[in-house]
Amino acid sequence: RLDYQTKTLEKTIVYLKTEKKVKDILAPSYEGFASHDKWKKYYKGATPLFSILLDGKYTTEQLSKMVNGYEFFASGASWGGFESLVRVIKISDATRTVTTHKYNDTIVRYYLGLEDADDLINDLKEGFKRLP
Repeated sequence: RLDYQTKTLEKTIVYLKTEKKVKDILAPSYEGFASHDKWKKYYKGATPLFSILLDGKYTTEQLSKMVNGYEFFASGASWGGFESLVRVIKISDATRTVTTHKYNDTIVRYYLGLEDADDLINDLKEGFKRLP
């Protein structure tokens, strides 16, 4: 199952690199990720759980329209099952009080399940079309 999900993740990242609304991809297996070299040194596979950064300009309503229109991604945070999930996280400077963080934009967390990779990518494409 993880081999299948890793291949889905790889294909999804190829697409996400071309999406102009994505500011960054937060996945250790992505070569643009800050700690990718450590992942490459110590791991042989990847998790299908990753995040993307979107500009903080999007309103809650706009983000809801993007994710609520998904056909294959359900809203949730129970990572590890067979179905694809999504969760929007808007981080502000007031969110964390003990330590600082570098992500002041919108984070969208995805878990890739066992659905067809092309179906998931098309779902993502349609979601980005719903953002202004």
